[in-house]
Amino acid sequence: MGLGMWFYASFRLFPLVIGLLLLHALVFNGEGRRRLLANAAIMGLAAFFVAAPVVQTAFVDSEDFFARTRTTSIFSVVPIDEAFGQMKTSMGRHLAMFHLKGDPNPRHNLPDEPMLDFLSGALLILGAAIAFARWRNASMIVMPFWILLMLLPGVITLPWEAPQSLRVITVIPAVVALIAVAVSSIWVAGREAPWPRIRKYTPAFVAVLLAVIAFANVNTYFGRQARDPRVFASFSTDETLMAPDMQLQQRRGYSLMVSRQFLYGLTASLLAGNPRFETIAAPHNIPLDPGQAWRGAAIYLEPREAGFFHLLRAYYPDAEFREVRPPSGGDVLYYSAVISRDLLQRDKGLIERRTFADGSIEESTKLGAASVWALDAAESQVPFDVEWDGTLHITQAGEYSLVLDGNTDAQVFLDDRPILSSGSPAVTINAAVGLHTLRVTGRVENLTEILRLLWRPPGGDLVPIPVENLYHGAVRPVGLAGRFFQGNEERAGVSADALRVTPVADTFWYDPVLTEPYFAVWQGSLEVPGEGEYGFSVEAFGDLKLYIDGALTADTQGKSESKVTLEAGSRRIRLEYFSEFAPSEYLRWFNAEWQRSIGCVYKKKAP
Repeated sequence: MGLGMWFYASFRLFPLVIGLLLLHALVFNGEGRRRLLANAAIMGLAAFFVAAPVVQTAFVDSEDFFARTRTTSIFSVVPIDEAFGQMKTSMGRHLAMFHLKGDPNPRHNLPDEPMLDFLSGALLILGAAIAFARWRNASMIVMPFWILLMLLPGVITLPWEAPQSLRVITVIPAVVALIAVAVSSIWVAGREAPWPRIRKYTPAFVAVLLAVIAFANVNTYFGRQARDPRVFASFSTDETLMAPDMQLQQRRGYSLMVSRQFLYGLTASLLAGNPRFETIAAPHNIPLDPGQAWRGAAIYLEPREAGFFHLLRAYYPDAEFREVRPPSGGDVLYYSAVISRDLLQRDKGLIERRTFADGSIEESTKLGAASVWALDAAESQVPFDVEWDGTLHITQAGEYSLVLDGNTDAQVFLDDRPILSSGSPAVTINAAVGLHTLRVTGRVENLTEILRLLWRPPGGDLVPIPVENLYHGAVRPVGLAGRFFQGNEERAGVSADALRVTPVADTFWYDPVLTEPYFAVWQGSLEVPGEGEYGFSVEAFGDLKLYIDGALTADTQGKSESKVTLEAGSRRIRLEYFSEFAPSEYLRWFNAEWQRSIGCVYKKKAP
């Protein structure tokens, strides 16, 4: 009794079992009540002294001591008037876990499989029947009530986790005892049977019965359960497998970048020698700036960030990519990408095209947004038309001032919209965090001209746009343009409170762009590869609406599926999302997928 209080919290209800046993003994023990009470007092005193440090902690530091209990209590998530109905349902699920449907948690059980094999389950029922039949025997009748009482730690906790076998672990001795009672009764009945043949073969029958039970459990544990990909993945397997690779990549001089889930992972830190991690997340640091990596970047993403994985593969197709799964298949454990510094550097800067008078075109990579033509061109080449083309990466929210500097006749286009020209050389914009197309066109008449595109980022100075923010080639804007509004609706004619280019449509963030409640609108184009019927699936923690070409395709809080016929080409897509409150302390997300009816699946990663 005393030692048990030092261990798992569910044992705190075990005095109810002891109390029931003592109550039964007091009622049916006849002349031995006085000695029974003396023994119980001595037991209680000894248990109190052994448990005294735990009891003291519970009084002195009750806030921390009972924190986990309060967090998992059914009364913390369900109103009192509904809690008892939920407890009744939960008790039914816990009773059924022995024979019908067990704990779904792969760390506790082969998911959803009964906690007992068929024979042990049958023997448990037989043992319980025998115990009730011998109800005057305290050691018998206490066993089924032991099970019922020690199911309570699971019953009074979070209802969506029922059945929760770990919290009811203290039922195991009673379950085993009742099975043993049944086996013992079979043995006695067989050995005392009036038929010699039955008496003769009873030992063999019991031996075979126990052998079959043993084989069933060993085979389940070391066979089916060990090979199950859900079980395989549930014991920090991802971090255990990635740790040696992290050590290898770090020895090669690669910077380690991980999903936030792995940032403080104890297992990976321990097995990889406490390496230095950086968090990776779009749109802030995807694409990757080679200046932030040593010889390259080794990236490890959790399964929920599949969209980022496919985005990296689109941006750096020649890098090394892996989807790590359990040996027997199943869901992805984690994604990894190894991208060398050369690949990161390859798409930096803008593409410059010069079109000369004879119609010839000269193309080169420009590492910066400034040119002094006397240094960049020969006298014989002028006049010529020039175009800078590429992608601008905005990594910080806020207002940006852009200035077209110099005496070259030029225009600047951001996201295919003209924003600057020689006649209007300055503008201030509130740019969305993410990637934007950038194009500068001009006419160079003589070598005395200068062309520079300057910017002043939030809190910064007016400087030429640095190469760290300029890309070309495969690194291009994809995804949906998102506008976020504080409150519960889009405010027409009012600037959004935050802007993001969300590169994938199965996304989540640990910290919301705005604090709840907020309303978000994502818009863009969906490139439909061929005419046909498409199925759309959307899922979200908040209220989510999906529009295709202005028609409402899905409206849900949770998960919804719908079908729509689309013609090939570019279709307008719009997502509206309202989040009233955080679904958890650390995670907000939505997901949208589509599937063509002919069976070819398209993930709407980069519409």
